[in-house]
Order: sequence, then structure tokens, then C-alpha cells
Amino acid sequence: MSKPIILIDDEEKFARMLHELLQGNGYESDFCLNPEEALVRIKQENYQLIITDYKMPQMDGAEFLVEARRINPDLPVIMISGLMNLPELIKVANIGVTLVLEKPFNIEDLLESISRFVKPSGDKEVTREAMEMEASEISFQQEKVSVTYPSPARVISDASNENKRFLETLWSCANNCRHLPFYAQHGAEIRLVARELAAWTGQQEDYEPVRIDFVDTDRDITRDWFLKAEGLEGVLMVDLRDVKWDESSMAKFADWIEFVETCGQDLSMLRLVYMLPLGTKFDLSNLKLKDSTREVFSTDYPVLLSLKDRLKDVAAYINRFLDSGHKQAVGETGLAQLLHYPWPGGYLELRDKMRLICNHLDSGQSISPEQLAVILSSDDKPLCAPQQGYCLGAYLRRRQNDYIQMHRKQYEDLKDTILRLGVDSDRVSVVDVMEGRELAFPAILNA
Repeated sequence: MSKPIILIDDEEKFARMLHELLQGNGYESDFCLNPEEALVRIKQENYQLIITDYKMPQMDGAEFLVEARRINPDLPVIMISGLMNLPELIKVANIGVTLVLEKPFNIEDLLESISRFVKPSGDKEVTREAMEMEASEISFQQEKVSVTYPSPARVISDASNENKRFLETLWSCANNCRHLPFYAQHGAEIRLVARELAAWTGQQEDYEPVRIDFVDTDRDITRDWFLKAEGLEGVLMVDLRDVKWDESSMAKFADWIEFVETCGQDLSMLRLVYMLPLGTKFDLSNLKLKDSTREVFSTDYPVLLSLKDRLKDVAAYINRFLDSGHKQAVGETGLAQLLHYPWPGGYLELRDKMRLICNHLDSGQSISPEQLAVILSSDDKPLCAPQQGYCLGAYLRRRQNDYIQMHRKQYEDLKDTILRLGVDSDRVSVVDVMEGRELAFPAILNA
């Protein structure tokens, strides 16, 4: 006898946890780690619901959805994924996804969504205790990052969990060693990292760290400056992102660290950060280093992720550069463009283009989505203006509709659902909210 639900996720740990969560709440399910295997099963079995991940190495959620729809165009599909960008959301919506839940998701919301399509078996009862137990086991998807560094960060954005983890690792290393390596792309906010680190050692917020290229570390002028500097404190940045790691480079790096450690300067208030190229691994095990330094270099170095992987930090930086008047002038469509642009040049590109936008607006000129697309374009990668419907308001209205439908009780009138969720009918039109023309809480656009 076939089970009513099929789960697809390439991460076995998560797939098993979700499978056990459903079992604990009275739902029978199969799970697959491979979407191609899942498609074979869907042809053979009479499933009532598909729950699938979006990011999978064999085929993404959109490709899987196309194939599943060819087999059974009416089968409900709940897609669970990390933060999807707007084009991805539009893509799966056009293919016919039933519901999208973003990680981290609320366990009760997931179970309520499932109950719309599948009923739990009669011999198992859903209990609050069981839900809380399962929620605790799957809590890694709802993780609230615990930090010990001075929070909130003063200079760099730590709005995203990813940057919280990065700063927490850096903080831990900084308390044990003055040599601090981390991975970063060109254009990343390395000066903000250095200034944050300097703030941890008591420097002023406007402190500007010194940066040198690795190729200069063996030059007499660099070493003479280091030896003669008075009160070495704060942060010295050493950029190794363009280094070819061969035996000669490794020996040069060991010599630099040895020079720093034996120069006779008081380095108690100095931290040296080393920016390493993303995606490159190198072995320092053969270097002649002190045990305390070797311990840091033998651990996994923190990674300052690209901005495209840190949407909350992008939003935080945009808010730093654009005041309320700027954001109003850019408009909903423009803000959506800025949020979903991948920023291949990192923070430096974001900073420069935000300044360009501000100068444009401060001179009294308006800015259309087409003009904004030109500003965001590069010579080798022209960016098209957004298509109709590509705007923050439309995106939020789609998400709002998903939320309302998810919380709608069986046989409940849609208007009653909206009112039960707290919509003030004196301020917004419930009919317009029902039909997706208006936001229930329009103030969110000005947040």
C-alpha cells in the first residue's frame, strides 16, 4: 500500500528528521534523496502530496516540478528551501507550485499546510508534546545564532546568521591569537571587518586600518616601518588573495610570521588579519610556527560569504546609504532590483553604486527602473530592466496570499480568515487583500 506523502531532499539528515516529524504527527511518508528516483516512484504510486527541497545537485526544484507536473498535473507540491530569490519564486509559481515554505519554517505552519491535502492516520494523535519534541530535533533549520562577541556589530552588518557565525569565529580566534586568517572575495567588506576587530580592542569607530599586500611583507621599507612604529595597535591587514601558493610563498609567509613574533615590539593590542582567496586551501603544517599560532592556522578559517548569500546584510547596507527620501524615489521596483542584484563586485560595488544613486537623486533627477538597470550593469554583463510585476509590493502580496491560505481553517470564509489574522478593515480593503491587490500591512514597504 502506497503512503500518501513523498519527501525529496538530498540532505539525508534533514529528510529523515522531516520523515520522523511526520510520523510523530500521524502522517505516513516515503522519502527520497534523489529527485530522479522520486519521479520514478511518483509514476508508480498514488501519492497525495509532494514535499520537496529546491536546491538539489541532480536537478533543482523547478526542473523537478516540471517533470512531476507532466506525470500528475494536479498533485499538490510544497516546496521547502532556503531563501529563494524573486526570479526563482516567479519561476516555480508559473510552473504551478502549490506552496513555498522558506527555511527556517514554523513546524505548526508546515503541519497545518499538510493537513489541507492529507489527513493523519486515525491511530495516531497529534499532541503538543510530540510537536515540541520534534521541533527541538529539527531546530537546526530554525537556528538563532548565539554570539559572544560585542553585539550588535558596530561597523560591519551582522543582520544575517551567516555573518553572525563569521564574526563569532573571528572573535573566538582573536581572543587566542593575534594572527587571524579568513576567506573573502575581492570587493568584500574587509575594511569593515578590520574596523570591527579594532573596535573590539578599544579603537575608535572611525579608525582606519593599515593594509599591505603580501608581496610587500619582505621589503625593507615595510619591515622598517613595523620596527619603528610607536604603539602598534588596532589591525594590520595583509592581503593574500592573489598569492600563488607554492613552496616559496609558504616559506615567505613563515618568515613574515617569525619576523612579527621576534621583532621586539609590544603587540598585545595588535591583530593581523590575513585575507585568503575563496575556494583555495593550503597546508601550513610544515611551517615553523609557534604552537599558539599553529593552532589557529590549523583550524577551519571563517568565510566572509559573498553578498548574494547574505540578503539581510545587503538590505542593511542599502539602508545605510539610502535615507527614506531616497528609497521613496527609487520605488518598490527599484528596491526589489537592489535586493535581488547579486553584487558580483561585493560590498565595494554596492557602496560605489549606492553613492552613484544618491548623487543622482540628490541632484534632483528621478530614477526609473530602466535607469537603475543601467547603473547596475557592467560592461560585460548588461542588466535588463525588470519585467512587469517585478516589484517588492507584488512579491510581498504573493507571499501574503500564501500565508493567508496556509492559516485558513477548513470551511472558513476567506474574509473571516483575514480578519482573524488581525487585518484592520477600517484601514485596508479586505476585498483588495483577498484578491491580492493590497497589502494587509502596507507599512512593511517603509520598514
